[in-house]
Amino acid sequence: MSGEALIALNSTDWGAARGLDQLRGFIGLNGPIGRKQAIELGYLNQSVRRADAPDQVNHVGLLAVSHRF
Repeated sequence: MSGEALIALNSTDWGAARGLDQLRGFIGLNGPIGRKQAIELGYLNQSVRRADAPDQVNHVGLLAVSHRF
């Protein structure tokens, strides 16, 4: 499980506003499927603040397989 906050340090001409920009929360499970392979299954919730549009919430499912060389 992890969480992070992204903060913009200044405003820009193209519409990014200073302050809290995104909040991300992730929860997942990771386990081995072999001597050098692992699988991870998880969920990411991302809240994005928009200055010129309604705020956006993204729901992302994750399935990853990794291999160590």
